[in-house]
Amino acid sequence: MDWQVQAPAAPDTAAQASEIELACFLEARARIRSLGRHDSQAVVAAILTTRGQMVVALNTDHQHDWGEICAEGGALADALRADPHAVASFSVAVDCNGRVVAPCDHCMELYAEYAPQVRIALPESESGPEPGPDTGGTAIRVASLPAILAARARLRRTRPLGVILAGGRATRMGGGDKALRPLGGRQVIDHVIDRLRPQVGTLVINANGDPERLKPLGLPVIPDTLPDRPGPLAGVLAGLDHAATLGLDFVLTAAADSPFLPDDLLDRLQTAASASGLALAASPDTLGTVRLHPTFGLWPVVLRDSLRRALNDGRNRMTDWAKAHDARMALFDAQPHDPFLNINTPDDLLRAEAILRGS
Repeated sequence: MDWQVQAPAAPDTAAQASEIELACFLEARARIRSLGRHDSQAVVAAILTTRGQMVVALNTDHQHDWGEICAEGGALADALRADPHAVASFSVAVDCNGRVVAPCDHCMELYAEYAPQVRIALPESESGPEPGPDTGGTAIRVASLPAILAARARLRRTRPLGVILAGGRATRMGGGDKALRPLGGRQVIDHVIDRLRPQVGTLVINANGDPERLKPLGLPVIPDTLPDRPGPLAGVLAGLDHAATLGLDFVLTAAADSPFLPDDLLDRLQTAASASGLALAASPDTLGTVRLHPTFGLWPVVLRDSLRRALNDGRNRMTDWAKAHDARMALFDAQPHDPFLNINTPDDLLRAEAILRGS
């Protein structure tokens, strides 16, 4: 399903550019709402070209020579197919809830090749240097492609690698990927991505099995580097090994089935970290007893060889290994709900839905 909508004339001033950028956003949001379905993977992108055309595309409808591509790539391909001389000047993408989403790295590569002067709308979590249009309460910022690429490069050098641990077997949910269960019109893992992405430079998923099932998420998938799935510590080790190849010093981990993880997880863990740099999250349970959540931690890359030895020796309990390396605890409030609530059972999923509804 492709749409082409006639846009206003190409702008001559910055003020007119803001109006036309807003028109692109509103058109994309209207299109995704017009679908009348709850597809958590659906994204609509609107691209404005230098010829004054607005091209709108839905990600799930696109198969091009570039392979499976996102909505932004689909709109760009459609614009070039309709007019090979057209150049994209502005792009915005919105998810099934009408919120602006950031372009993935692959789309950024396409922009760099085919539209190097494009200005891109970003969600509030990924700010740009230029203010975007006022959208009546929806936060949109606009930045040039070079500015976004430079900002992402700085983040990758200074922020830890983010690793979403998705290696659980979900036996209490009947098997399958519990992180892919629907929650609030999206998938559980989509909520995790939204909360973790702004806190890290690069984000990956640790998961075993066929990585194709996670491809629509647009994130690299790294499997365990040790056989026989020895538990979540193996996922931490896979993240540490991957971070080492990127020249990074730390890994920030989060469970794939915990949709309410704190927005300040990294800051709090860094504040609590010991001399080794290792820290784990904790929160009180309903009786006030403090419980560690070791899948939420800040892990120094320098400890990866020690972790590998422990796992090879069969020592795979996260808390035991962490305590042996002077891990500190960052305590988080559990009111109005525990931010580390994880989806282990159908009842947990119902509880998470109630939290999203505010009931």
